[in-house]
Amino acid sequence: MDIRLIPLEKMIMDEIEIRLGEKKEAVLSILGVPEHIQENYGGGSWRHYYFDTELALDFNRDDRLEFIEFLGGHYGKLKPYIYGISVFDTKNSEVVRILSEHNGGEIDDSEVDSFGFLETSIGIWKDTGPQSESVLKAIIRMSEPAEKAKDKESIFTIIFHIKE
Repeated sequence: MDIRLIPLEKMIMDEIEIRLGEKKEAVLSILGVPEHIQENYGGGSWRHYYFDTELALDFNRDDRLEFIEFLGGHYGKLKPYIYGISVFDTKNSEVVRILSEHNGGEIDDSEVDSFGFLETSIGIWKDTGPQSESVLKAIIRMSEPAEKAKDKESIFTIIFHIKE
């Protein structure tokens, strides 16, 4: 399956477009009934899971698509592309560098295993593997932003959403 992500706009899956902000009914007509539905944060919004829970779609209180998240990482079958690269098959440092270039603004790197690209509303979480959190924090403190993710690691989750 060919999956392309257009930040702040849409996801294209084999030429089928699903737009951020789209009504839940429209998404259901495209993807069908989800495998699982989970209530978010005590009610009012819902997460729909598809493709063996590798794809999660969050709908807000107005039943509009707010978040698209790929959960399978490099272990999964879904391999989204963004800015011409396969997110889960590319080294962390390269993904962070490319997303940083396209972000053109502030990056939230306050967590040891994630980056938030605030201008493009993209978040990524790293697969940190067997390294301890204290070692990763030390590596991050000594590194420049685009080099924070170590080359032997890969991205595990990518999420993008409507910019507030």
